[in-house]
Amino acid sequence: MSPPFVSIIIPVYNGADRLEKVLEALQRQTYPDEHYEVLIVDNGSTDRTPEVIADSPFQGYEETDIQSPYAARNTGIKQSQGNIIALLDATCIPVDNWLEAGIECFDDEMTDLVGGQVTFELGDDPTPAEIYDSKGNVQMKQNIRERDVAKTGNLFFKREVIDSIGMFSENVRSGGDVLWTGKATKKGFKLIYCANAEVYYPAKRFQSLVRKQYRVGKGRPKIWKVNGKNTLEAILSGLLAFPMKIVKTFGTDSASVDSSTNDNESVSTTIVAVGAICYLAQILGTLVGLITMLRDQ
Repeated sequence: MSPPFVSIIIPVYNGADRLEKVLEALQRQTYPDEHYEVLIVDNGSTDRTPEVIADSPFQGYEETDIQSPYAARNTGIKQSQGNIIALLDATCIPVDNWLEAGIECFDDEMTDLVGGQVTFELGDDPTPAEIYDSKGNVQMKQNIRERDVAKTGNLFFKREVIDSIGMFSENVRSGGDVLWTGKATKKGFKLIYCANAEVYYPAKRFQSLVRKQYRVGKGRPKIWKVNGKNTLEAILSGLLAFPMKIVKTFGTDSASVDSSTNDNESVSTTIVAVGAICYLAQILGTLVGLITMLRDQ
C-alpha cells in the first residue's frame, strides 16, 4: 500500500536561524520525498526569514493580516493537499525518521490525531529558567494521556478532523492548540502519543519564559469559556495550579538539578522562585484576558 501524502505546515515569525535547521532536518527525512510537502507560512517577519524560505526547496506563504501562529497554520492548511496534516513549530527540529514514525502511529485505523515527543535541549549548565521550562511545559505524553489535549508544535492529524470541527481560533496567541485538540477529542476523535516522532526544542531563558507564561494566562479565559467553566471555578483552579505543578514536577525529581555542577538546594529554590514569577505573570495575563473578554462581549 502506498504511504499517505502528508502536508507539513510550519508557521514562523522572526525565526530565521532556527528555521534553517528545521528545514535541513526535513530534507533528511526517511519518508519518501514524493509523499510529503512542506508549507512554510511567514507571519510578518522582519528578519531574514523570507530569504530562508525563498532559498529552501519548499513552498512559502504569507499571513500578514492576523499576527497569530494559529492564523498562519490555518493559511497553510487551506493551501495543503495532504490526507494527513503535520504541524511543526519553526523551533522544533525533527529527528530523521520523525515523519515516518508519526505516520506509523496511525496504524490503528481508529487513531485520528498523533502527538509526538517534544524533547527539550539543555546545555551542560542550564539556567533555573531552562530547567523549569523543560520540566513544566509542553509535556506531550502527560497532556495527551491525562487531559486528552496536545500542543501543535508536533502534531499529526487526519484531514477529516479539521473538516469536522473547523479551523483553529485565530484571535489568540496561546492556548489555541489546547482548545482545538480538546474540541476534537470531545467530539470522539482519538488522540494518541507517539514517542518515536521526536523533535528537539530549545528551553526558554528567563525573560522569554515569563513572556510566554503571560501569553498562556491571557489565553486561558477563552479556554475556560469553551470548556464551560464559570469564572469563579476557573480562577480557583488557576490559583491552585502553580503549587500543584511545582510539587508534581519537582517534588520527587532529584534529577531535575545536576548536583555535580550546582548547589542542589540553592538551585532548587531558584527554580521554585522562577516558577513563582511565571505564575504571577500567568495570573496577570489571565486578568488581562478576562477584562478583554468581558469588554468584547
